[in-house]
Amino acid sequence: MKEIKLKKVADASQFKGKPVTYKDYNLVIKEDCIISLEGNFPIVYVSLKNQVPKELLETLNRIKFEKSVRRNGLKSNNQVVFGNVARDAFKNDYCHHAAIELNDEKASLVLKETSNIMSEMFRNLLSPYYKLSMGLLNLPNRAILPQYMMEGLPYTSGILNKDNALAYHYDGSNMNGIMSSMLVLKKGIAGGFLSFPQYGFALECSNESLVIFNGKKILHGVSPIEHDKEIKNSYRYSMVLYTLDKMTECDAMEDELSRLQNKFDNPKNKKQ
Repeated sequence: MKEIKLKKVADASQFKGKPVTYKDYNLVIKEDCIISLEGNFPIVYVSLKNQVPKELLETLNRIKFEKSVRRNGLKSNNQVVFGNVARDAFKNDYCHHAAIELNDEKASLVLKETSNIMSEMFRNLLSPYYKLSMGLLNLPNRAILPQYMMEGLPYTSGILNKDNALAYHYDGSNMNGIMSSMLVLKKGIAGGFLSFPQYGFALECSNESLVIFNGKKILHGVSPIEHDKEIKNSYRYSMVLYTLDKMTECDAMEDELSRLQNKFDNPKNKKQ
């Protein structure tokens, strides 16, 4: 696979939290390649054409996307979390499986099949970093209970996005050292590039393309998404796999529920 070497051209602080503009990059990468970044983790960009399960698009078209705010404060208009969810004192203060895993078996199976394909590409194309990911998860201070891991994969969780142009950010909740995998399905869309302003480039993110990168260490954002009015049912979906650092704090699921029940039963927590 072709290798592209890039150096830093800008400081990340001037972009963080700001929307992506076309002025932020002077190079758009459209071919399969490994991108070596000065002082950072590499990035893989590769087409998965004819490898993505046909049922994935059907699933994404039928599930309900919801508005929410991510842990890093980013507002997301259309997203669905799958896999596992860490404690959140302001929402659900216990570790648990995502709702789609419990309520939509058909969708869960399709997402699992697709996750396996994405993870296998990670293992094949960035073997040293895949081994690093698995090794980190075997360290005592990073151990996560099997029930919170995607079976056989170095990931705890995933998120589905629909037509989300995200401002520049780091994936601060991810476990340090473990790379994320992002699959894009796209039709009738202009833009929706994945931009890396420190290095002055963006990835086209064509239909059925996969990006493997360390979102915790590399500032990134999604450029404006424009629908072609002449193409019916246009879309830009992304499916991202990642590992939540807070999953190391999760107890067995039955203990999580017991702790939550004790919290509710404690008179000090009841309203007067």
